[in-house]
Amino acid sequence: MKRAAIAVALLVLTAIASAQSGKGKNAVAPPPDESKIERHYWLLKNGGAIEFICKAPCDSSTQASIQGYLDSLGKAFEKGSFDAEFVSGSNAPETLATLRKLREEVTFQSASSEVGYSLRMLTVNPQAREAIYDFIRYEITNRKTGDPTTLE
Repeated sequence: MKRAAIAVALLVLTAIASAQSGKGKNAVAPPPDESKIERHYWLLKNGGAIEFICKAPCDSSTQASIQGYLDSLGKAFEKGSFDAEFVSGSNAPETLATLRKLREEVTFQSASSEVGYSLRMLTVNPQAREAIYDFIRYEITNRKTGDPTTLE
């Protein structure tokens, strides 16, 4: 009985701490240190990808930060949260409304590599795919990454 009461108390305290720290249902982990990473955005045949690569041999802290950020970003996108805080610039593309509406048609998939981490947005829905392409092109242009804006 005492163990059950302690477990419930811990769950309540965890929930309160989470709410107070801003880790609500659409909270995203803090982005990694920009001085340690390169951002890349790719158009894929069936969607697009956001990729963060370590500039130097990656330390475990930066790798964990990249992974935590992109994993939480994918979860927020799955819930339809394409808020401006996740998107560069103040004039987010109108296509985000389409992505929000069609989010159940998109699979958000995280993957690690030796040098970084990526978040892929994949779909077979033509309208969702075009919305992903528009979002990726917007990020390439706004962040001036130099990545290709056409499907290769």
